[in-house]
Amino acid sequence: MRQKAAILSTWYPQPADNGSKQRIRFIIESLATSYDIVLVTLVPEEEVGRVFAPVPGVWMQHVLPIPVYHPGGISSLPDVVSRYPRSIAATWDARTARSINELVHAYAVDIAIGTDLRTLRYLTALDSRVATYLDEPNVTPFVCGSGRHSVRALLRERKYRRLLERLGPLLTASVVASEQEASAYRWLSGGANVTVIENSVPEIPDAIWTPGNANTLLYTGSLQYGPNAEAVSYFTSQVLPDVETIFADVVLLVTGKPPETLPDALPHPRVRLTGRLDSLTDSFLQSRLFIAPIL
Repeated sequence: MRQKAAILSTWYPQPADNGSKQRIRFIIESLATSYDIVLVTLVPEEEVGRVFAPVPGVWMQHVLPIPVYHPGGISSLPDVVSRYPRSIAATWDARTARSINELVHAYAVDIAIGTDLRTLRYLTALDSRVATYLDEPNVTPFVCGSGRHSVRALLRERKYRRLLERLGPLLTASVVASEQEASAYRWLSGGANVTVIENSVPEIPDAIWTPGNANTLLYTGSLQYGPNAEAVSYFTSQVLPDVETIFADVVLLVTGKPPETLPDALPHPRVRLTGRLDSLTDSFLQSRLFIAPIL
């Protein structure tokens, strides 16, 4: 009988149309050679009833609800005084935690892997006999480092330090995608056991790119992720005006599901939000330039 591995994810990895989903798919493909994979996806309650496409390599898949984090909403105000970071406190549900435990017990799961910091509390609520791994905790945005920072940023860093110092030792190990993330994670957690497994691309796409006729720029980072929203805001306000002086008809395509609250620099007459796309191939093929406004 093969061992069982449960993957807890806040992304449903089908279709694999962003970096997080692709990494989850690679994890599934790698583990499926040795484990029966139980995929448990945590989604907003209103999405639980919709039909989810089968994920290749998965033995059993389940969808469970978690609360939605609304950073600007009234419902999130009690989370301000929580000992956990607001996004972690807001997305915790004790009933879902019990359901995950029941699935892990029913399938006799040997290891459980969480693919997002929001799964950390659910991982550490599992039976201690289950080996638990947190994959790719993206913590660099929470490290203030040197220089001047707002009180809010300092308090946020303190909460993440408390979170990882408290719950990190309960994990078997943590896995990150870069040495930079590993350094940040060790700093916040007080020296946790961290392994680096870098992202990779399995093959070069078949489609060959040639410059399009239109002056179209492309950015494929979801604006629901804070640093991506910051990057697009910076590009739109600081760089795009200069580009417009050369190409008056320039258009910036931004893919991915937009957040409920757009960055201050958006909407903008030169920016088009495509929403979530099943494939990015056409967006790449019609664009002259890909932008990566990394600060």
